Amino acid sequence: MASREEASVIVESDLEEGRDSADALVSLHKYGVILPNWKGAHPWTHDIAALAEALKYNTIVKTLDLGYNDLWNEDIVAVAKALKINSSLEKLDLTCNGLRPGAIDALAEALKSNKSLKTLILAGNDLGPGNIAVLSEALRVNTTLTTLDLMGNLLEASDIEKLADALKVNTQLKTLNLSENRIGSRGILQLAEALKHNKTLTDLKLKDSEDSISSFEVILLADAVRANTTLTTLEISDNCFGVKDLVPLPDKLRSGASLAKLKLHEENLDELWSDDVVALTKALKISTGLTELNVEGMSIGSRGVVSVVKAATSHSSLTKLNVAGNKIEPKGIIALVNILKADTTLKFLNVADNELGLAGAEAMANMLETNTTLNSLSVRGCKLGREEIIPIVQALEKNTGLIELDLAAQRHIGATGVAALTKALMKNARLNSLDVTGLHIYPFEIALLAGALRNGIPNPTDTLLTVAKGDAYHHLSMCISSSSC
Repeated sequence: MASREEASVIVESDLEEGRDSADALVSLHKYGVILPNWKGAHPWTHDIAALAEALKYNTIVKTLDLGYNDLWNEDIVAVAKALKINSSLEKLDLTCNGLRPGAIDALAEALKSNKSLKTLILAGNDLGPGNIAVLSEALRVNTTLTTLDLMGNLLEASDIEKLADALKVNTQLKTLNLSENRIGSRGILQLAEALKHNKTLTDLKLKDSEDSISSFEVILLADAVRANTTLTTLEISDNCFGVKDLVPLPDKLRSGASLAKLKLHEENLDELWSDDVVALTKALKISTGLTELNVEGMSIGSRGVVSVVKAATSHSSLTKLNVAGNKIEPKGIIALVNILKADTTLKFLNVADNELGLAGAEAMANMLETNTTLNSLSVRGCKLGREEIIPIVQALEKNTGLIELDLAAQRHIGATGVAALTKALMKNARLNSLDVTGLHIYPFEIALLAGALRNGIPNPTDTLLTVAKGDAYHHLSMCISSSSC
């Protein structure tokens, strides 16, 4: 009989070539081996039957991906029955399988007795009205599931109501994704009421509701969040409301909870108007637990960005700040840097698609020379030329914190700019990801950068240098893989 490793290779080869792998799967289960990734493989029913049989007694595999397979009901039922016996599987992905009522019934029954599954992904299955009741009943008694993804399932208010009732008594679920469903005002009202009772949920996603979350419904959520003490992430982007409607949300922090992530992406609002900025600033001033702020593409200008960032950093511990695409001018960059230069918590900063200018670039460089906590910086598309980019790359010679730097999509930095960057890379042993796409760098200049990476970094194979495809890219590959350029 084949060894465990040999059996695994046999099945992987069979799957790649589309051959019948049922016999090999049955053989594998004797060795405790299951192939965890079946995404888009479109297995036959007898393959799934063999897989389910192996899953009953497998104690090694923690994750099983059966997504995008349009499995038959009998396939899902077989897997569900295996879950009643299996004691090790922690994550099951059934994305886009067109699950029907019988399959949901079987999964729900399995959840009532299974003691190992922590993540269940049922996204994109068009469950529709009426099929959530049995799943909700299972959530009432399940004590292990921590993540449930129901995104894009055509769920309506009546379905959300049943889930909300289950949330009131569930004591384990931490992440619930209900994005891209038809939640409606009634559904929001039920969720808001559930949040007042639930003591474990930390992450609730309601992004891009098909009925769209209105200003009134945001207020309902705000009242619920104010009473909740565990929720840290509430994602309601891509819905119809104004920033001023978010003002009540951070106020709940006064009751001891911590809303940690506020995401207002450009799909949510095309632009923030002055009253929105004032409202957002007011909200951020009373937020004590915010760690991530994303206002990308809001076009609020220098004054707006400075006001918002100053408020957000006044007594919060921001680790991620994204102000890309906000029409920030050099004076705004200088003011932003002055706010952040003494910060000791920020690790990710994105100022892409703004206008740094020479003054802004020099201010950014001064901060980089002394800052030791910032790990990732993007100045992509900031229209930097040779004069502007040199101060930033020279700062790399002294900087000891940056791991990732995105310099892509600038003006031609010339041979002088490349030389300065090459010199800096020779001295900086910390940076391991550098994007110079679109800098119009010639092949021989790429060779200089590759050589600097090889000599400056202890292990150049751990370093990612991104350039444009073509001759320069090929030359770079040859340089890194060989001992000389």
